[in-house]
Amino acid sequence: MSHCWGQDKTHRTDCQGHRWRRARRPTTLYEAHLEPMEKTQTPVPDTPVGRHMGDLSRGGIDWKVLLETRPRGELVSGRIHFVSDQSVRSTSWIFLEWSDQETANRFNEFSPHELWKILESLS
Repeated sequence: MSHCWGQDKTHRTDCQGHRWRRARRPTTLYEAHLEPMEKTQTPVPDTPVGRHMGDLSRGGIDWKVLLETRPRGELVSGRIHFVSDQSVRSTSWIFLEWSDQETANRFNEFSPHELWKILESLS
């Protein structure tokens, strides 16, 4: 599968011009890391806890992308949260893998364009 990524090492741009930045990798599997939002006016109530996987930006709106996981028997289920200054949008539990790391690996298979499509479907 080929992608039209820009060459900037901290930001990638897909074919439609959407910017995507991968978050730093956590030091532990259960570390939940949220960097403070620079433009936050009021905090969004009930912000989900999850592993910060990156950011999406379009039209002046910035979205933090979080991956939440939880044990489900011997497996790990996961879902994606998109958090902006004004709202939170979440998928259902769309991942079912053997470990947190495998869930994160599965998430990383999504391109920024696919993440935008998921976010748009949650509108």
